[in-house]
Amino acid sequence: MSGEHLHVVSNDAISSGRRLIGRTLVWGSAGVLAVVALMQTLQTTGRGDFGFGNWRPTLYAYVFWAACLCVAQVVIRGEQGKRTLFVLPAALFVISLTVFPLLFGLVIAFSDWNLSSPNGRQFNGIANLRQMWGDPFYWNALENMVWYVLAIIVEYAIAFGLALILSGQIRARKFFRVAFLLPLMLSPVAVSWMIGKSMLEARFGPVSRLARAIGIENPSFFETGWMAKTTIMVLDAWTFIPFMMIMLLAGLQAIPKELQEASRVDGATGWKASGGDLPADAAGLDHRGADPHHLQAEAGRHRDQHHQRRAGRGHRYRDQFHLPRVSGTVQRRLRHDAGDVLSCPDRDLHDRADEGLGPLRKAPHMSAQIFHDSEADRGHGAKWWTSRIAIYGALILWALICLFPIYWTITTSFKMAPDVMKGNMVPWVDFVPRWKGWESIGLSPNTIGQESTVRAEFLKRFANSALISLAASLIAVVLGSLAAYGLSRFSYRFGFMKNDDISFFFLSQLILPPVVLALPFLVLYKELALLDTRVGLILLYTLTVLPIVIWIMKDQFSTIPTELEEAAMVDGLGIWGAFFTIILPIAAPGMVAAFILSLVLTWNEYFFAALLTSTHANTLPVMVASQTGSQGISWWSMAALSFAAILPLIVIGVALERYIIKGMAAGAVK
Repeated sequence: MSGEHLHVVSNDAISSGRRLIGRTLVWGSAGVLAVVALMQTLQTTGRGDFGFGNWRPTLYAYVFWAACLCVAQVVIRGEQGKRTLFVLPAALFVISLTVFPLLFGLVIAFSDWNLSSPNGRQFNGIANLRQMWGDPFYWNALENMVWYVLAIIVEYAIAFGLALILSGQIRARKFFRVAFLLPLMLSPVAVSWMIGKSMLEARFGPVSRLARAIGIENPSFFETGWMAKTTIMVLDAWTFIPFMMIMLLAGLQAIPKELQEASRVDGATGWKASGGDLPADAAGLDHRGADPHHLQAEAGRHRDQHHQRRAGRGHRYRDQFHLPRVSGTVQRRLRHDAGDVLSCPDRDLHDRADEGLGPLRKAPHMSAQIFHDSEADRGHGAKWWTSRIAIYGALILWALICLFPIYWTITTSFKMAPDVMKGNMVPWVDFVPRWKGWESIGLSPNTIGQESTVRAEFLKRFANSALISLAASLIAVVLGSLAAYGLSRFSYRFGFMKNDDISFFFLSQLILPPVVLALPFLVLYKELALLDTRVGLILLYTLTVLPIVIWIMKDQFSTIPTELEEAAMVDGLGIWGAFFTIILPIAAPGMVAAFILSLVLTWNEYFFAALLTSTHANTLPVMVASQTGSQGISWWSMAALSFAAILPLIVIGVALERYIIKGMAAGAVK
């Protein structure tokens, strides 16, 4: 891989001896890797015994070769090698965990592998593809996926509307942003219980009770195919609309305010003003407390436009001054402040008018005689109230949709069995709260000091989730930030792959669904002795969130001027010194946002945790999903466990919401 800096710098003079040392490192470590892999292959095929219990020695040899390759880049190529080091570690990490699963998946696709057959795996060509082509279950699943993908259009429309409203001037904006963000913080396993099982329960679920109240006698949300698909799409929308909203809100907030003001001056109103920013009037901005200098500037801009459109009639606007689509109150304020920005003759006319008529503030009746509101201004009050009712009605409705499942889960954890079956909702009104749910997991006040097997298991799973998600997120942010900086600053070439191809290679890891890689990773981890280990989950989780970190941070670094690095290097810093001392502090908000999103995704991951762990490295989502027993669901216990599992992320969402939005907005295209 070659990397050339975008800045013009002189190449290092590399001696032949230094180049020889670098090549020796590369080829020597490659030889060690080849020998270890060969020995392992011979032992696996029964042609030798070298004492290897698994393929982990080959993994160690690969790590050794990768480290030598990185060091050799600097030894052989000097400054260009240092630039290559930004991308090379992330590329080697992704290659090490994706090459085997992809190749093994292709082999399985063209093989007949029946685990109960004594013949083992056999090549069968495209027989599997023909069988899949004639399988009605495949076509049914494909049809369902088409519907789920089309539902994204509706999800996007809702997310865009929420982002447009939140980007305007509204009251309690922080509360609404936090409320809308919380569903993203929750585990899909907890969501499937909170909404899919509890709230939609046909006997006592609140949604079922609401359906019966409006005339639906026997509500069943999973009985028919179309109803089940609709319900799943609603659950999916509730979970993922917040992520879309964050990205769209960050982009809207990155739009310069000057563009929004200019669009309003040109006559745009409402949603047209900035592609979504609400107008000042509809957003509830109090012009009476506005900065006088801003109003004076607005008056000056309107004066200049008036002169350009009506040349030779500049003095007439002393008593004709009118701002279209601006309320009469604001017009009067602008007229009063216009005297500070008018030219000398205009100011004289304005002053003589004041002398003859008296100050406008002292003679409001004269102001009313000279300045008259238009018909549009007289209808402004009704439009304003209509817009406010619609906007806050939509905000409150969606806040209830986001928060009610969490409220339902909390209250259910304090209910007794009769309270659950009756669907009681309001504590101390419909039922008296009890600690029954929390007692079942050993976290109630009267059991917290006693021995509890369930509590010990919960704390073990909690520690696993915390350690694995924190470690994976930290590694992903480190590797992803380095790779993103390199791709945003340097020109790379790796064979036929250039910067865009390398970026697509990283992002393509998000394309394949996890279930496609399930069997290859299961086989790979079995051979590497990584099943039921924290290290195995940390590596896999790092791979899953690394593309997201690179995507976020690449935009972050692209917005930072390259002149900062040039100035730092002129002062004697190298490219790595400039990166750590100048660039990282500026990009810190984006790194915080990337870390939080990575933490949320890894904390809530269920599929691979359930597949690759059994007892030692199990996480909280696996524990939540395993609570349904042969005697049915203990709703109070399930509610307590679900809320305990999502509580840390709720705290993170409430406390760090502004950092997520700020970090995203800092990297948005400006």
